[in-house]
Amino acid sequence: MAKFIVSITENQITKTLEFMGKAFVNTWVEQPYGSKTIEKSFEDQIQEAFPDIEDDVLEQIEYLDSGDEDEIQDAISELTDYEREE
Repeated sequence: MAKFIVSITENQITKTLEFMGKAFVNTWVEQPYGSKTIEKSFEDQIQEAFPDIEDDVLEQIEYLDSGDEDEIQDAISELTDYEREE
């Protein structure tokens, strides 16, 4: 089952995606002009781990950074369905 975990502290936001037996992390840190990630995007990390992954799966992963709560919940459901099919 795909899981998406968000941890917020005073100086950073850590997002963790557990997908296909692996954990992918995005750590957002404060900058004078806003914030930035330390790691590559989830999309890039997953493409490296699974080079043959389908584009529609990557679209769902995009929602984890830009979607509202409903879109994120739908994306996790879709990713879980994909895991079960594999």
